[in-house]
Amino acid sequence: MKIAVMGAGHGGKAMSAHLGLMGHEVRLYNYKEKEPEFKVDLEEVRRRGGIELEGAVEGFGPIALATTDAGEAVRGADLIMVVVPAHAHKYIARSVAPHLQPGQKILLNPGRTFGAIEFKRILGERAEGVIVGEAETLIYAARGLSPTRVKVLGVKKEVKLAALPAPDTGELLDTIRQLYPQFDGARDVLETSLTNIGAVFHPTITLMNAGWIERGGDFEFYVEGASPSVSKVLERVDAERVALARALDTRVLNLLEWLEEKYGAKGKDVYEALQNNEAYRGIKAPSTLAVRYLLEDVPTGLVPYADVGEQVGVSTPVSRSLISLASAVFERDFYAEGRSAKNLGLEGMSAEEIVAFARGE
Repeated sequence: MKIAVMGAGHGGKAMSAHLGLMGHEVRLYNYKEKEPEFKVDLEEVRRRGGIELEGAVEGFGPIALATTDAGEAVRGADLIMVVVPAHAHKYIARSVAPHLQPGQKILLNPGRTFGAIEFKRILGERAEGVIVGEAETLIYAARGLSPTRVKVLGVKKEVKLAALPAPDTGELLDTIRQLYPQFDGARDVLETSLTNIGAVFHPTITLMNAGWIERGGDFEFYVEGASPSVSKVLERVDAERVALARALDTRVLNLLEWLEEKYGAKGKDVYEALQNNEAYRGIKAPSTLAVRYLLEDVPTGLVPYADVGEQVGVSTPVSRSLISLASAVFERDFYAEGRSAKNLGLEGMSAEEIVAFARGE
């Protein structure tokens, strides 16, 4: 298969090298020099001709092309795997749109919340004949060791994906399973989107520990940062997410259920479950507020939860408060730039209409 991997961060490099090891023709793309927020140097990858993997996947994965030209990466590709922070999806969509051809497939790894909806809206008429879908999470846990070395900490055993609209999921899944048999189909992109737990965890803990973080506090993010009071706010934000899922005819685990299912961490409440989660021990807080926990998870997680939620009759006061705080911290309007109902093309739609749109009914 000819595969374009859009994004040369930890996950993108792990994926491109692994796909190269599988024998596919891989084109690795990263942003141009004019996008310094996202830039990764590809020169060493070009010189060596690939990337070395160690850990859960081992070997040298050849890369056929390492480029900052989106057209060069996607022209003629059977599959386009987007592996970038969710707030960069808009940039990728605009970059690939002029070069797409009918029959190509695009998968966001992951979409975060309503990523496929945003991506396809930006593509506009260029999406004709192109399948666009999103995964619920990135299949790899990986860390870059050098420009051409990546340690794969793990490969997930099960990941769900969905296409927009849902009837295209089967065709997309058939292609992805040739690479990753552990993928399975979700009911629709509402299911993959509303399982975005990061949007609950990250902004809440970060904002409520802002002073500690800015003063250089060296603390465990999910354990010490999630005090009893912070954990109560986590529960409120999560209840708003679950209520939105219910309104959109989607069943998701609440935070307490999720912690038990994913980590075996139990407790009478979220605070106790987090204290009992050994997997989170040792994970340190960020050293600055200018991190993905806010810059990604607020506009692509909390904003759609709050804004679409309010539109379909779900009250989201705590999520809205966190969005307002983040906007004040960065002196930005995250509603204006994020995945609001208006920016997603969902403005004025009822819950039933959004469900029908996602399911192609």
